[in-house]
Amino acid sequence: MNAQSQLTSGLKVLIVDDATESADMLADVVSAFGHRVRVAHLGSVALDLIDQDAADLAFVDLSLPDVEGYEVAEKIRRRLGERCRIVALTGFSGASEREAARDAGCDAFLVKPFRVSEIEQLLAAVASSKAPD
Repeated sequence: MNAQSQLTSGLKVLIVDDATESADMLADVVSAFGHRVRVAHLGSVALDLIDQDAADLAFVDLSLPDVEGYEVAEKIRRRLGERCRIVALTGFSGASEREAARDAGCDAFLVKPFRVSEIEQLLAAVASSKAPD
């Protein structure tokens, strides 16, 4: 972990992914950078967690078994507004998926498998936007 990562820690991060290994790996990476992580494997559980404690950043898999990830992103955006950054997680990188994610309120799009450097950049960008002036 570099000095910048240490200075930009402390976010509340929600990971929504039904693929347990993928969710756990992402949670490990985010935790290693000093952020508080909660994981939900179902969209309905993710929405309950958001209602209990708002996240600063949500990684949302677009293919969930109970509620479509696009709908989860839309509901997070409606409930939390711009105070939560939403990152779409998917194995597909087509233009139609990117457009649908953007329309659902996602701020960024991350294709699996992701690189740790991509996660670090997202975390740093969100943390710096949350830092007091």
